[in-house]
Amino acid sequence: MATIKITFDKRASNTTKDNKFMLVLRIGHNRKTRDIPFNLHLKENQYDYATGKITGILNATRHTKRTRKIYSDVDLWIDEHEGEIKNWEMERLKSEIEQRFFKKSPSRTILNYGGVYLYDLLPLNRTV
Repeated sequence: MATIKITFDKRASNTTKDNKFMLVLRIGHNRKTRDIPFNLHLKENQYDYATGKITGILNATRHTKRTRKIYSDVDLWIDEHEGEIKNWEMERLKSEIEQRFFKKSPSRTILNYGGVYLYDLLPLNRTV
């Protein structure tokens, strides 16, 4: 069963000089965790875990609504597709959530890029 929660990424590599941490959606699945960033850096006292409310920044209400909506949409999707998700690898689950809810396109590997390039070279009136 996959789980999600909103938390801070407190690794030193993602901490700003003024001690702000990146807010992330943490996914747990098959004893592995992955983080998807909300592209929002906050101090620990600017986020309330109990209510999910963001305070002390510009457009705090908008950010609060956006993070709550994404969290609830992902939670509902995971609940509805629990049967098929339990057989997935963590990378597939993370990629699917990023594409559906964070509007991120899949990374282009050389193989994917080559496939798209070859498809574009095919004349439109021919089938392969």
